Amino acid sequence: MKYLFDTDHVSILQSKRGRDFVVLEARVAAQPPGELAFSIVSFHEQVLGAHNVINRSRTAI
Repeated sequence: MKYLFDTDHVSILQSKRGRDFVVLEARVAAQPPGELAFSIVSFHEQVLGAHNVINRSRTAI
């Protein structure tokens, strides 16, 4: 069975803190790497989020 990460899951893993992270990290560790995937949509949302952070830092100067 493949597990497909949602954008929220990726964000939780990136935060590396909190109860949600601990639970999700344990579930991920229990799965074979070939069973984990995330969609191009989630990847795109992560890229857009990073782009927004960069743009905000440019306008704050």
